[in-house]
Amino acid sequence: GESLGSTLEIQRIGHGRFDAQGLLTIESEWLKSSARSSRGFHQIDKYGEGLFERLTQGELIAVEDVCSDPRTAAAAQRYADYNVRSILIAPLGDDLGFNALLYISSEQPRQWSPEDIALVREVVERTQAADERAKARNALLEAEQRVKLANSIAAVGVWEYTISRNQLHFDSQARMIAELSPEQLDPTVEDFLVAVHVEDRSALVQAVAQALSARSTGEISLDFRVHPRVRSEERRVG
Repeated sequence: GESLGSTLEIQRIGHGRFDAQGLLTIESEWLKSSARSSRGFHQIDKYGEGLFERLTQGELIAVEDVCSDPRTAAAAQRYADYNVRSILIAPLGDDLGFNALLYISSEQPRQWSPEDIALVREVVERTQAADERAKARNALLEAEQRVKLANSIAAVGVWEYTISRNQLHFDSQARMIAELSPEQLDPTVEDFLVAVHVEDRSALVQAVAQALSARSTGEISLDFRVHPRVRSEERRVG
């Protein structure tokens, strides 16, 4: 915020999100002066008639003077409460549409230049890209957690094969099924095949070879039996 504020010589930068009812929550804000913070809840249409609809349509709103602009003049006192005289509001959104905004403001009337607007658009694009990356990471983590939970409930283990090192990697559930302690290294293919039931080894080797073929997705779905290191009974791995 401070870097953008210094570049544009402005006094306030903020970011807010809308809920399903259109209520705006200002989540973060940078202030250069000792002006009152606007963090909290706001009905945006109380700051100018039709602002929400304009933002929904993807319009970037540039107001040189809130006291004289017909879109904001009736709400000039609300802006004055936060020492805002000029404001630039940019809509933010995702695949589902408009749901947030970024704003910058000045304590004095200001004619926003094309360069100012271009810089804010660039910040908006970067902000949306960062949000999308964060959502993708969170979705991946949630999916991984769901898979781990499902595997734990079903007693299913997951393992991967690294060709270059001829090494297997077992997840925690697969290690438990194979009775490998956390301190033990992942086994080589040869080590693991020794533990696979003799009647199932051929099918496993065939499945791995097929998964490594050029036309394969690289995935294996196969049930096979293993001999635990300690217990005498056989266990099934999938």
